[in-house]
Amino acid sequence: MGPDGDVAARLRFAGLLSYSKADDRVRKLRTLERLLEIAKTARSADSIKALDELQAEIDSIQSDMIREVEAGTLDETAMMAYAMSIERAQVAISDRRPAVQDLPPRPLAAVASL
Repeated sequence: MGPDGDVAARLRFAGLLSYSKADDRVRKLRTLERLLEIAKTARSADSIKALDELQAEIDSIQSDMIREVEAGTLDETAMMAYAMSIERAQVAISDRRPAVQDLPPRPLAAVASL
């Protein structure tokens, strides 16, 4: 491969790397947005089951975050943003639990008669 081919290959690789980094940033921002949505949803949750599902989603996000730390793909700024967002979502869940426990049980859906 001649010098022009090497340059072209490097440019393609740089383009792929840039695209990959941009895609990674978008994915991380979507995860942070999801954590914000979890906090908002938790504040109006009407059941312990709903809160447990939100907590399970946070647990999954934390697992992904740990894998990224182990792989060295999560920088300190992103780690801090995740940590703050996770804490905010968990506080919203914890704050809502006592209120949800005091809610009267929801009526069961009526069974249609045949």
